[in-house]
Amino acid sequence: MTGTIPVHGTLSAMFSTVFYRQMRPAFDALDLGAGSEGSGHGPLASLASRVRRVIAVDVCARPANLPGNVEWEQESIEDWLRDRSFFPSDSFHAIVARNVLHFLDRDLVLDALLPEIRESLFPGGIVAIATFHLQPNPPVDPPYPSLFRLADLRRAFPPRWNALLGVEETLRGPGHGDGVLRDWHTTQLVIRKPS
Repeated sequence: MTGTIPVHGTLSAMFSTVFYRQMRPAFDALDLGAGSEGSGHGPLASLASRVRRVIAVDVCARPANLPGNVEWEQESIEDWLRDRSFFPSDSFHAIVARNVLHFLDRDLVLDALLPEIRESLFPGGIVAIATFHLQPNPPVDPPYPSLFRLADLRRAFPPRWNALLGVEETLRGPGHGDGVLRDWHTTQLVIRKPS
């Protein structure tokens, strides 16, 4: 699916709808790059309202008024990966990485992060990734260091994994904290591990 759609049909609407439909009250979830939102109506709060527990990983300080079932880990994704190589680690029913992979080193994502995500899921678990495959237009400064086509992400998961959503599309809207209207060339994947 490609094309330009208005900002009211943004990534979060389609991506979140498909992802949240898979959530269950008994699930433990991991949110990589959870963001600095507090207790509002953002993605972390929406996820927390649907599952038993969320481990939220982000470099920013713990937001105020997090839902009670959110455990905040203030660290980089690189440190989270390093920690998991040294210590016993949790498994999850759902892992989401929303608008974060394009800030990371491409080789780290493809060679270390995505395999760790794959291995960290229970059978039947869900992975949801939203990132970009081209720089936005007009550009942001600095440009994103890594870009991912849908095929790049899909190759990280074995063929028997079931893709529930796999799209590249261009969305027009403000963002990046400056209010400038841009074309955002998104890549979105929601995929289920076989049971």
